[in-house]
Amino acid sequence: MCDLSNVVTWLLVILGWVLVHYLTTVRERRKDIGEAVAGLVDRIYELEDDAIKFHKAESFDHFAARDIVTEVSRVSMDLVTAPFSALRIRPDLMKQVRRSMTLQNFEEARFKSLPANNQVIGKIGAAADDLARAVRGQYHDRYYSHWWQCMRA
Repeated sequence: MCDLSNVVTWLLVILGWVLVHYLTTVRERRKDIGEAVAGLVDRIYELEDDAIKFHKAESFDHFAARDIVTEVSRVSMDLVTAPFSALRIRPDLMKQVRRSMTLQNFEEARFKSLPANNQVIGKIGAAADDLARAVRGQYHDRYYSHWWQCMRA
């Protein structure tokens, strides 16, 4: 005969296991997304470095220009696909990054080497910082800003 206390005990054990498994899965997912966010922020700063090197170069570099445009497109696409789409980064921040890097001094006929204190170089740094700060901030707001959010996937 089945004792009621044994049934309750086993139900609590199973419920406890399910809860621990769920919370472990959520924590691992949050950790994976955090690593992906850190990688994206690194890519944003690498893109910034590449764009600054391009604008400070002595001559127009077609390959560097193509690489900058390609990486801007890749970062832009990454921001609107999972898992980054959940962060809801404002599109104008990516637009600001693209414009700062490719709007001025990006045509071969008008290209000139820019000094480190040039306004174009400053805009590149400011736009990259704004985007990276937004990505990190949105990640923190989504996954860590309130005590109950530690359980969100």
